[in-house]
Formats: sequence, C-alpha cells, structure tokens
Amino acid sequence: MKRTIDAYRHSQMFTSTPGDLLLALYDGMLRYCLEAKVAIENKNPAAKGQAINRAYDILTELSATLDPKHNPKLCADLTSLYNYWFEKLQEGSMLMRTEPLEEVIRHIGDMRTTWQQAIVLARKEGLRA
Repeated sequence: MKRTIDAYRHSQMFTSTPGDLLLALYDGMLRYCLEAKVAIENKNPAAKGQAINRAYDILTELSATLDPKHNPKLCADLTSLYNYWFEKLQEGSMLMRTEPLEEVIRHIGDMRTTWQQAIVLARKEGLRA
C-alpha cells in the first residue's frame, strides 16, 4: 500500500501546476507545524524535532523556488518572511513553547489563502498557475 501511495505522490508532483505545488508546500508546512505543536504540548521532544526538521525542509524548498529575476521585491519580502518563520520555529523548538509555532501557523494559513486567491485569478486570465 505504501508503494502505491508513494507512486501516486510522485505522479502528482510531476503533473501538478506550479500553483498546486506551492499550495502543497504550504499544506505540508502547516501539517508539520501542527505536529510540532502537539508534540510540544505532549512533552515529546523527539516527535517535535522530527516535525520541526520537516518544516525546515519545506522552508528551504520554498526559499529555493524564489526567482528574483521575475519579481525582486516579492522575492526579497518572501525571503524575509521565510527567515522570520525559521527563527520562530527555532524559538519554539529550543524553548519547547507553542506560541511561536502558533504565530507561524497563522501566517501560513494567511499566505496559503492569499496564494490560492492569486492562483484562481491567474487561471481566470488563462495563465498556468
């Protein structure tokens, strides 16, 4: 069953639009931040560390996808935001506190909604987003 799920995810990744992939990254980031929050609440540092590391990996991927040639200001702003999220995740992880993670979770939700709306508008204009 796991191989079937892995094959589906692999296929989905290569057939998705850039907008769908971006939303999937935000969804994953949100999921791992929530997992880390629950792990902190349950005083489970191992699970917290694993979830935080996965969130870091997604932040790294989000940062790597930025292309300043197309929109330097947006890329600079997103880089600053992603760095802030990274710092907040570190703070929550090191201090075993949920508040910094809750802040990141709120930001991610807002960003996901904003990007989702932008993707809908771009598709209405006939762009592949």
